[in-house]
Amino acid sequence: MSTHLRLESATNNKTGRNDPVSKKTGLHFFRSPSLWLLFFLVVSGFLVNQQNFLTLVPQNRLSAALLTKSSINFKMKEWKTSPPKADAVILGSSLPMCCLYYADDPKNQGVLTRMKACNQNPLQAYTAAEYLQKKVSKSKGTDFKVFNATVAASMISDVYLLTSKLMDKPPKSIILGVGLRDFADNINCSFAGTPTYQALFDLPYALKDDNALFTFCNATNSVRQELASYLLLPMYRNHLEIGLTLNILTEKIFQKNGERTIADAKSGADTNKVTVKLPLLIQEADKKPVLDSLGYEKRYMPANYKQMDFEAEALDRLCKLCKKNKTELILINMPVSSGHQALCSKEMRARYLQVLETTSTKNGIKYLNFENNKLIPDSDFLDTVHMGPTGAVKFLDYLVSQSGIFNN
Repeated sequence: MSTHLRLESATNNKTGRNDPVSKKTGLHFFRSPSLWLLFFLVVSGFLVNQQNFLTLVPQNRLSAALLTKSSINFKMKEWKTSPPKADAVILGSSLPMCCLYYADDPKNQGVLTRMKACNQNPLQAYTAAEYLQKKVSKSKGTDFKVFNATVAASMISDVYLLTSKLMDKPPKSIILGVGLRDFADNINCSFAGTPTYQALFDLPYALKDDNALFTFCNATNSVRQELASYLLLPMYRNHLEIGLTLNILTEKIFQKNGERTIADAKSGADTNKVTVKLPLLIQEADKKPVLDSLGYEKRYMPANYKQMDFEAEALDRLCKLCKKNKTELILINMPVSSGHQALCSKEMRARYLQVLETTSTKNGIKYLNFENNKLIPDSDFLDTVHMGPTGAVKFLDYLVSQSGIFNN
């Protein structure tokens, strides 16, 4: 009997079933292949998020969403290396973006060099505002720093998310240029499904204040699942970029640079409905722009008041976020051409203006309304909404010399 017990005890010790040391150290935990795989995915996902996989991909192979996403990531890296506290950050969609870009002639060569090294779009990734910066510096008699954080096709909820990321070193002021499309866009992705959310939504943002509740309550089920996957598996955030980059590398290896593979076509199709078409080349002066070349009538009609309510809430949250961080927020309803307003219903336009007026009054922020303002004639617009060089300079001159927003 004793011999049998000794043999059973020895067997148990070899298998570790009754080994108290094994239980205490939890070695069985580290022997799990699944846990090691999870650990690898989390760590690699963090490392992947620090890389720009699109450096080797020609820009004509990038979808609008990937192009925007890449520009956002570039601007955030530029922000981290910028001076500790900017005097002003310009936010908004392509309306203020084009204004800052076309007013800068010549452009900031340092920024252009860094953009070229990272294979960035010259308009969307441009972070400077040289003309505005110099005008304000001269007016105030002091060095005034401006950072361009505009994002093409961004919604107000995107601006709120982006602003929360900028608050690691709060700027003295934020100038937000808005248009009706920033509140309601039937062509753009649904709430929280935009390239900005794909690029910036992460655990720190979700855990701060009630951001997760705000996002998940207003998003659709498919968007919720997408965002949840970004939190649980960070690598998934860049799966389209990784796939497209690997596809390009494969083509180079097999000398198929001129072909567009099925995988590449699929990756472009999976980037949702974002269709950003920005004017990179100035139109000829005698060439009359098409009234709705960017499909704004489809963006506006039928009127999406539910989406407008979500974005109005985001604007109110943005006002409170800036107040909490002692950052002055200045809201500007950007000029558009006279014909552009006819692309939406009068009721929708009136509701948009009411949101701006009510929110600015409620939160005590400066608000400039260029609705029906004759400052920028139709001839100074490239495509009825985006100002060209002449209009951009005229508009910025007015902001500096007559609006009073830079007097403090």
